[in-house]
Amino acid sequence: MNLQKSDLSTVKKQQKIPPPLLFLAGVVALKQMPIWGTFQLHWLWIIPPLLLAGIFALGSLWRFWQVHTTVSPMTPEKTSSLVTDSVYAWSRNPMYLSLLLVLFAYFLWLGNGLGIVVLATFVWALTHWQIKAEERALLALFGEEYAQYCTRVRRWL
Repeated sequence: MNLQKSDLSTVKKQQKIPPPLLFLAGVVALKQMPIWGTFQLHWLWIIPPLLLAGIFALGSLWRFWQVHTTVSPMTPEKTSSLVTDSVYAWSRNPMYLSLLLVLFAYFLWLGNGLGIVVLATFVWALTHWQIKAEERALLALFGEEYAQYCTRVRRWL
């Protein structure tokens, strides 16, 4: 199934901000926001989310490299393979999940309870400005195979 030009232009219009920029905005927002509801955890608490982020990020990149498909979220038309195994058997968006986990680790490190708003906003923005557009492109490219994958695997985790 080919991605039609009308589908592609719709997808491109819906992709507002590249995910790495959303991530950097989240880091800046966490650091600059007013302090409210502070908490203090031992620094070891940041290790599990960082390890999980590494597993999801590297696992994603490795699988994409193995099947020779694009890792760029801004060029869905260059997607050549639908990856549904490895970390993609747990999450349809493990690369974005890894960004969220790094933000979560930073949130824990800073100990500012108000940071939960940044995490929720990051998930909302990424879902509505990037993921939903990618999902439409993948559905246009892979049809029923992608639709079945969506019924088996959650968007985030």
